[in-house]
Amino acid sequence: DAARWLAEEIMPRVWAKDPGVRLTVAGFRCPNDLEKTLQDTGIDVVQNPPDIVPLYRSAAIALAPLRAGGGTRLKILEALALGRPVVATRLGAEGLGLEDGKTALMGEDPESIATQILRVLGDAELRAELSANGRTLIASKYEWDKVYTKLDAVYRSLTASA
Repeated sequence: DAARWLAEEIMPRVWAKDPGVRLTVAGFRCPNDLEKTLQDTGIDVVQNPPDIVPLYRSAAIALAPLRAGGGTRLKILEALALGRPVVATRLGAEGLGLEDGKTALMGEDPESIATQILRVLGDAELRAELSANGRTLIASKYEWDKVYTKLDAVYRSLTASA
């Protein structure tokens, strides 16, 4: 849904103002019809990348325009850990502790997401600030020692009450 929304609603607004912007969608098990839709709009599709890190490193920003779904948004955490600014919907960033304008830029509809994409692409200082703040968030909340400490406390409380 997010990739199709990008292709059909968001990126045309971006390209209307900056036709030079390139978008790469990478992932696993992309349906053939979606891959064709993306490629027909000029979006690069990378199926089953053996290593996602080089794709993040070659990107100026990462996008997470989720409108549905649940679970952990590991792709956002990966992007932040690799120093990539993120543009997301609030649903896409839900539960991660991101702050609009500080650790990510948020948008809820195609126009506002396109505006945020163009804003971060056009402002090197903002990209650097979001990147640094995102890395700080990852280091303070998501590094393994932090996650382990929280999980250990939960496990200890569960076993203590048993």
